[in-house]
Amino acid sequence: MSYKKKILFVSLIQILNSKIIFPFFFLFIMFSQKKRLTFFLKKYRTDYKVHKFYKIPKIFLKNMSNFQFYLIKDQFINFSENNRIRIMNSQYIFEKLKNNKILNFPQDKFNEENIFIDFPVICKNKKYKRLIWEKSLENFIDIKNYYYTNCQNQVIYRKFNRLKTNNSKFISDNIIMLPVNKNQNKKDLDKLCNLFE
Repeated sequence: MSYKKKILFVSLIQILNSKIIFPFFFLFIMFSQKKRLTFFLKKYRTDYKVHKFYKIPKIFLKNMSNFQFYLIKDQFINFSENNRIRIMNSQYIFEKLKNNKILNFPQDKFNEENIFIDFPVICKNKKYKRLIWEKSLENFIDIKNYYYTNCQNQVIYRKFNRLKTNNSKFISDNIIMLPVNKNQNKKDLDKLCNLFE
């Protein structure tokens, strides 16, 4: 994907995720999921195919644009407060779900050294994960039923298949990412956690 196409794609995603448009966009996500319109769902995912470069791509040799600098600088304005909220929300979800025997968690301590953009929960089987995902759609709760694809499935890593990366495949197949951003209040988190009951 070219530099300009990436800017357009990210801009479109930002618009679709806005408070006004997202409820309608979410209906389309639900429709795509139920009708198995994978071509769209894959476009909306954040992971990309891995490529091997034999020389440094030209785009890596360019200086950051003023626009890029502005976007990055803007994110640092509320950096500490946003991190505090993510830590607090991650801790809250963990305390609510830690006794669920069908779930695994990557950690049980939350601090500035361990901050999640989305809180990962690993289901012990695909059937349970599918159930949670379907319940989230029915309740208009925005969760991700993926993290990143299993590297073993990428062509570039095919020669490493002999390693049998079962853990990587299991986590990729069974992970759910829960929102812990500043837009999640306690009521939202409770509703989110209730999906697992």
